[in-house]
Amino acid sequence: MRRFAWLSPVAVAALGVCFLTVVRAGDDDDKDKIAAAKKAEPDVEKLADAAGKPDELKKQADAVVKAHDEMLPIMWQMKPVDKGGMQIGKPGTLDRDSIELGLLKLGTKKGAPTAKDLGDQAKAKDLQRMADVIRGIAEITPAYAPKYAKNKQDEKAWNDLSEGMKKSSDDLRAAIKAGDDKAFVKATNDLNHNCNECHTKFRDN
Repeated sequence: MRRFAWLSPVAVAALGVCFLTVVRAGDDDDKDKIAAAKKAEPDVEKLADAAGKPDELKKQADAVVKAHDEMLPIMWQMKPVDKGGMQIGKPGTLDRDSIELGLLKLGTKKGAPTAKDLGDQAKAKDLQRMADVIRGIAEITPAYAPKYAKNKQDEKAWNDLSEGMKKSSDDLRAAIKAGDDKAFVKATNDLNHNCNECHTKFRDN
């Protein structure tokens, strides 16, 4: 006997409709996320522009937090460009045009930049912009602790991870400016480790 032979044509049709409904709902959800990320992008650009200027960065961070009830569209700048992420440099500058995926590759022996790469003005500029975007995003994360922390212990973990993201992105910016490839790899891997810990404990999406 063939599997599912008991299904009537009507039942098969109903299953097909359910499947299409789920797919379409997922597509609509993706479109909404991409739209929300693109809407948040100009504010994240302002944060990145203020990286390295503590007073201006705090001012921009306060404005961004006031304008955005949700943190996720800001964090989605790290996603691939076709998922709403921010474009850094020309297409192909980062692995799969994603800050998040680019960081993972940049922290490997094969993907890490050399001192010569960091001395290349165009390459260094793109990497610096990536680091500035991450530093800008790190500045706003503590403000969203109440949305994700369920208790005082969670709140402390959230704030510790936020501080870790700030420090690692500051170290990354400094390594790029100094042309220090070893410090670059360490800062990149510190960032990746910090992000992984945060995603494991708090990730909502």
